[in-house]
Amino acid sequence: MATSFEESSHRRLLVTRADLCATHRLDRSKGLLQSEIESVKIFLIRYLTDIAKESSTYIRCRVVSTASVYFKRFYLVKNFSEFDPRAVAPACLYLACKAEECQVQAKLIVHITHKLYANGKYPFIAPIDIKQILDLELAILEVLDFNLIIYSAAAEMMQALQDAKLEGLARTAWGVLNDSFLTNAWLLHSPSAIAFGCIVMAGMIAQQDVLACVQEADVSMNEVCNVNGELLRLYSQELNGSSMTDEAWHAACHRYICMVRGW
Repeated sequence: MATSFEESSHRRLLVTRADLCATHRLDRSKGLLQSEIESVKIFLIRYLTDIAKESSTYIRCRVVSTASVYFKRFYLVKNFSEFDPRAVAPACLYLACKAEECQVQAKLIVHITHKLYANGKYPFIAPIDIKQILDLELAILEVLDFNLIIYSAAAEMMQALQDAKLEGLARTAWGVLNDSFLTNAWLLHSPSAIAFGCIVMAGMIAQQDVLACVQEADVSMNEVCNVNGELLRLYSQELNGSSMTDEAWHAACHRYICMVRGW
């Protein structure tokens, strides 16, 4: 196991913007737009987040973060038309539970998917079964080539805020960090760049000067700005879709998936 991020598989598996543009070719050939692909990914990462919330603290935030990166990495290689993302998302969560040593049985995740379907929160996502989870776990492991270690940005972000006496920004920065997993930042940038990108965004939201904090860090300002760009794209997309109800958004994402899966 690598002793630092620079020596890790996480570092080695970072991709470029050009790599991202080359993904989902089969899905796009079937009429899906890039913006629709991104909407589906955001929708499904929120789905696995809600599964974790329903687990009554059994599944930690760190597990959700790791699962989100697995999900994004899986679809660097595969298409929605090949593997249904509505089933892949909970399978990524189950695998992340194992990788992060969070003892959760597959049947708990299965139970929660049934609950979310039955209570109408996710009416377009059929509950998964244990066989699906276990079969997809193997497929995900194969695509990830068993590279399961994901470095966190949380500790560095919180330490930087403490050192700069910006503890008052902690709650906002933590919320931004959670939002970062909805973006492609974790495929493109180091955890350090993401940590300080989240601090900059938190400063913008709170209208607080954080420039000195970032300038003192051993991190590329260009990378930090690029992370900020990812977050701004996310927030702009959410603002543009703010008039849609949850039901309408769920239905739209369901329609995008059905478009490429042929039903």
